[in-house]
Amino acid sequence: MTKAHGEAMLFSAKCFVAAMLAYYVSLRISLTGSYWAIGTVYIVSQVSAGASLGRGFYRVLGTLGGAVATVAIVFTFANEPLLLSVALATWIGFCLYVSLLDSTPRAYAFALAGATASLIGFPSVIAPASIFAVASLRVQEISIGVVCAGLIHGFVFPRRATDRYHARLSHILANFSPLLRKRFRKHDGSIERAQVPGPQNPPTRVLRRENSQEGGKTGRFKRVFIWNSLRVETLKSPRLPASLFNQSFL
Repeated sequence: MTKAHGEAMLFSAKCFVAAMLAYYVSLRISLTGSYWAIGTVYIVSQVSAGASLGRGFYRVLGTLGGAVATVAIVFTFANEPLLLSVALATWIGFCLYVSLLDSTPRAYAFALAGATASLIGFPSVIAPASIFAVASLRVQEISIGVVCAGLIHGFVFPRRATDRYHARLSHILANFSPLLRKRFRKHDGSIERAQVPGPQNPPTRVLRRENSQEGGKTGRFKRVFIWNSLRVETLKSPRLPASLFNQSFL
C-alpha cells in the first residue's frame, strides 16, 4: 500500500468518525434531521484542516442567511402561494448570480443561501406554518455537522496545507533536477555547485558580450551573476529562485 492510499484511508476514516459523532449528537438532543448533519460532514470535509474549517464556516453562514431570508419571505407571502413561489425563485436566482460573480470562498455562502431557500422554502408553500421549525432544525443540524467535522479533522492527525505544498514542491524539484544537472555539468562530467547568495556572499550582476561562431560577429549581451568567482548564467524566462541552486538539491 502506497503512502497516498494510506492517506486516503485515514481521511475516509476521519470522515466516518465525524459523521457518526454528528449522528450521535443529533439523536442525543432529539433532532429529527440527522441526515443533514451526516451529509454536512462529508460535504465540508477537505484534506487539510484549514480548508475544512473555512468551508464549514461559509456553509453555516450561508445556511443561516438563507434560513432567515426564507422565513421572512414565507411570513410575508404566506397567503399567496404563487407570489411566494415567485419570491423564493427570485431569491434563489439572486444568490446564484452573486455566487457566480464572486470568485472567493464567500461564493459558497451565497450558493448555500439559495440552496437552503429551495430545500425548506418550496415545501412550505403548502404548509407555511411549519417554516420556522424546519429552518431552525436545518441550522442546528448543519452547525452540528460542521463542528464535528472541524473537531475531527483539526485534532485527529490533522493535515496542514503547508504539508501538501511542500510535497508538491519537492515533486516538482525532483522532476526539474535532471535539467539543472545538465545545465551546470562541466566538460569533465562533474557538476558545478552554486552557492546561494546571502549577506556574506552578495551577487554581482554584470553584462558580458559574447561573440557568435559565425565570422566573429558581435553577439547579444547575456546577464550573469558572479557568486564567489562562480558565474551562474540566468535563464531567459522565468527567473529561478536562488534556492533552486542549493548544494543539497544539485
